[in-house]
Amino acid sequence: MKNKTLSLLLLLLVSGAAATTGTALAQTAVVELPLSGPAYRLAQQAYASAARGAFGQAQAQLQEAIRLRPDSMALRRQLRELRQQQRGGMSAGRGTARDPGYAAAAAAYRAYDGKRYEQAVTLARQAVAAAPNNTAYWLLLGNALIETHDYDRASEVLAQGADNVTDQRPLLRRQLELQRERAAMAAAEVFRAQADNHAEDELDAARRAVALAPQEMEYRLMLGIALLHNEQIAQAERAADEAHAMDERQPGPLLLRAYARVRLGQADAARADFTQAGQLASSDSSPAEHLDARLLQADAELAMQQPQAALDVLNDLDPDTLSPAIDARQAARLRLTRQQATQALGRYRLAALGAGQRNPSVSSRQYPVPALDCSRDGAENVNPCHVTFGAQARDAGFDAAARGYQAMQQQQYAQAAQAANEAVALSPQNAEYRLLLIDALQAGGQDQQAEQAISATLLAQGADGPLLARRAALRAQLGDSAGARADGETALAQGGLPVETEIALLARTGHPREARERFLAARDGGALDGLDDLQLAYLAAQAGDAGAARDAFRRADAGGTLPARALSDAGYAAIDAGDDDAALGWFKRSVDRADDGSLQQTPQQRFDTRRSISTIDRSGGFIASLTHNGGGPSAGNGGRPGASATDSTLQAGAEAYWRPFGYQAGRPVELFARVFQTLQDQSGGATGTQTAQATVGARWKPLASQNLVLSLGRLIPLGSQSAADWLVQLAYSDGIGTDLRVDRPDWWTTQWYGEVGRYLRNPQTYGLASLQTGRSFRLDSVSDQLVLFPHLSLNADFNSLNTHRTAIGMGPGVNLRYWFRGDRYHAPRSYVDLSLQYRWRVGGDERAQGFFFSTTLSY
Repeated sequence: MKNKTLSLLLLLLVSGAAATTGTALAQTAVVELPLSGPAYRLAQQAYASAARGAFGQAQAQLQEAIRLRPDSMALRRQLRELRQQQRGGMSAGRGTARDPGYAAAAAAYRAYDGKRYEQAVTLARQAVAAAPNNTAYWLLLGNALIETHDYDRASEVLAQGADNVTDQRPLLRRQLELQRERAAMAAAEVFRAQADNHAEDELDAARRAVALAPQEMEYRLMLGIALLHNEQIAQAERAADEAHAMDERQPGPLLLRAYARVRLGQADAARADFTQAGQLASSDSSPAEHLDARLLQADAELAMQQPQAALDVLNDLDPDTLSPAIDARQAARLRLTRQQATQALGRYRLAALGAGQRNPSVSSRQYPVPALDCSRDGAENVNPCHVTFGAQARDAGFDAAARGYQAMQQQQYAQAAQAANEAVALSPQNAEYRLLLIDALQAGGQDQQAEQAISATLLAQGADGPLLARRAALRAQLGDSAGARADGETALAQGGLPVETEIALLARTGHPREARERFLAARDGGALDGLDDLQLAYLAAQAGDAGAARDAFRRADAGGTLPARALSDAGYAAIDAGDDDAALGWFKRSVDRADDGSLQQTPQQRFDTRRSISTIDRSGGFIASLTHNGGGPSAGNGGRPGASATDSTLQAGAEAYWRPFGYQAGRPVELFARVFQTLQDQSGGATGTQTAQATVGARWKPLASQNLVLSLGRLIPLGSQSAADWLVQLAYSDGIGTDLRVDRPDWWTTQWYGEVGRYLRNPQTYGLASLQTGRSFRLDSVSDQLVLFPHLSLNADFNSLNTHRTAIGMGPGVNLRYWFRGDRYHAPRSYVDLSLQYRWRVGGDERAQGFFFSTTLSY
């Protein structure tokens, strides 16, 4: 139903509604509704989705609308009401208990989902008759009737259902929504009737709108204008009186009453109303509305043949030095009115008419009926719609913008951007058209062009905090970190940002402590109460409060508002909070949703989720290796204190490790035990079991984002040629493209590793460094888990006991790795790796040269 309302509104935007200069009925121009453009359409679509019971889709639509219009409290209220509706109205489910109406209701839901609404009505009536105390069945019947456009009967059914069920809230809420929807449809009829100059139809529709939503000031203003169009001047005055009594702070009702009183010959009373309206529409808080009030009064004085009074009303207004909030249309009207008043005053003086008649009869031709302007959104406008002078002309870009909004609704973003570009070229002063262009470009994935459009808008209209924040986000996506940071800093300095935007910018501009403090203060002070659990979760994650993010994701999940696309984000928040079990649960559900098609993911995204699961739930492992070093034994994990030979060796080893505390948010502690021994030594050194060397110890990765590892091991001699000692180690590694890829058959790979160690009892210091770069090829003809990695390597080592302490070599190499132990939820957790390199000595000792071979099993 809401979509049908929207179609009517869009029809009006496209068809236009300008009145000609000489017509008796002046146009009530509503360029856009108070909540305009894509944000308005998303809000309407959310109402329709909620009516169908598609609460997840409705919430997604509202969240996108809030992203487009973060200043709109109406959207946030609608989102809160939606959550309440879901929690209250969905408790009945779709007949989870097999009551007598279950079968008919199930068939009715299928008919409704298939858009067979007449059939859905018939079946829902059967369900209601069989189970009259089931809230969901009454709601289904009401919604089906709405889809058949039988609104009166739908309203009766919802009221009847509320009298029969225990939980009336969903039905009463839907009744209220239906009233609002019907009021919006009546308002759309008002606009269409105005466009067609059908004054009687306009009045009928305006009366229905007010009857359905009497609390909406805009509808009451429409009624007053419709009465004026029908020449029911006294009734229009009474309608304005009622609107003024409803809200005495609004200038609109006073301006309509003033117009009516001018037409009724009550000049002094009209002037008193104009004066009060001008005071309410302050030139500081609402400059555009204030100017329109004074222009209306000046037009009234001209119509009453008081040109000097008209000039006095405008005497302190200079069209060339108006507030930036005043558009070119208003400035042009101000020039015209002053010119008309000056010319009229000259004519009256020449005719010796003095100041004109006392209270002449005034017609709508002399004094056009006021219009309603709802085109101005923003902080500088207190009222979403305000009364303006009649026969309002549309600006040059209006028609093109209307096409752009329509294309946005149809998700034809290229056409929307083209139309918006045309609108901006025709009306460069119209900020809404520029925002439409930015929205269309960004929705169409043209981030670079969207960034340029924001830059052009900022250049044309000056610095604007929200726009700068938006450009900061775009520049971050485009890889312009410096530009993003600069925009963020400037936006923060500008101020006036929503608190959630401020927190996000603080985090993005390298102020994590301030972002967290601002988040905590805003949350504790209630400034974030308007956010739902999902929005709060993402904001907490940006602010670095992992525990709060995890808890908010958990509440959203419990409330049924966590969409499938957010499951992985919830998992990462749980990781940061050190909650491995929660992270695994969310990641596995993400895999399930991707498998059943309810979550759209690329194959690589699915693989990355499975890799996260494999990483988190690993509690231990086993590594075995066989290594041939062309230049002597390593002084590292496989070495022994005092090793300093330079001839080739062959070593074997094995290690088992255990993580007693789990993953610990990427900072695990591991306990390990390993054994190495030398199998061959071409220098004639000891080999076999007499070289067996055991080590037990612990290692710790202190940084979640960096693979830096600290280790302390106790060396235990098992053979006669091994020794007892303590070994302290520090290692760092990283790389790009080192994991298996499933989205492409080949990719670039670079990996580096560095390690330093110190034997404490038999003093010896060693260091190792390795850099490998090349291209990985997945050998799909053999197995999609077999990867060949030809590469170039650069290696260096340091041994404080050698005569030549350093050795540097480089050369070609090839690795062959087979991944295994993967399943539905896990990426492959184990591999066998074969590596062969030949290195030429670049510097230092000869041990840098020769063949180097290793085979490794990581399980």
